[in-house]
Amino acid sequence: CPQFLSQLEDPLINDAVITQLVEADIIVMNKLALTDAATITRVHRRIDQLNPGCPTVINDGENLQPTLLLGGDHRLDASTAGSTPRSASVVPGPSHDHGDSRFRSVVLRQTEPIHREDFNRWVEALPPSIIRGKGFIVLAESPGEAWLWQKVGRSTVLARYPAVEEIALALVLIGTSAMSGYEDPSLTGLFVKT
Repeated sequence: CPQFLSQLEDPLINDAVITQLVEADIIVMNKLALTDAATITRVHRRIDQLNPGCPTVINDGENLQPTLLLGGDHRLDASTAGSTPRSASVVPGPSHDHGDSRFRSVVLRQTEPIHREDFNRWVEALPPSIIRGKGFIVLAESPGEAWLWQKVGRSTVLARYPAVEEIALALVLIGTSAMSGYEDPSLTGLFVKT
């Protein structure tokens, strides 16, 4: 934290630091135990000024799992990825233990095709506490095709996926402990059979 504040004051590098911060989709604050609460507060304020609403993950040590932020080879848990679609309301609690109470995850199953416009609105309304999302859906406008959706921070991509014989239609959302879960209809609404 003190290093970050001093870099913002350094005329040789402050433009680069500010540009990186403004363009960031996720900010990780690390090694907070090495500084005091007042400095941490100043850093939070500066981040909020430069990149308001950016998901910020607080980490203290080497326990942050990069796959939570960057994807990597993160796959659906085989015990929850059956081929029969189920409504989100009956999918059991968090599907993956990250070994860290600062993160939560939910698996949302698709029960019927979703209109692309509705899906886009749902994505735009996701709270900043959701820092990672990934999975397959079927759109009403193209019912025979699977689409891969990925979210990292505020960036999202929805791309047509090559045809496969069978694919689990589900999304995994990973977020901070502030992320709501299955009890939140704004999160699960598109995925509950009506």
